[in-house]
Amino acid sequence: FIFGKFRQLMWVPLAIVLSAISFTLHHIVVLSVYIPDLSMVVLFNLGVFAGGLIWAGLYQKFSNFWAIWLSHLIVDVGIMVIVYKILFPSA
Repeated sequence: FIFGKFRQLMWVPLAIVLSAISFTLHHIVVLSVYIPDLSMVVLFNLGVFAGGLIWAGLYQKFSNFWAIWLSHLIVDVGIMVIVYKILFPSA
């Protein structure tokens, strides 16, 4: 939603970067609650930033919110599976 507004107000590549930064800032706040190690929060959020760039770029190209939403959902499920396997290796 932020990207949609940004791209109306500025040069599209800048809108993509700023929306990815906004997406990342939100995730920094959320992850900081669950992960006490700031260096890990920063490391994980490099991936979040990359995802934000990719999803904004895809939205710019295809203008399909649902495809981006589904992609985000698939990534979230993948992350949850990985975290589960780390936390419960014998399960």
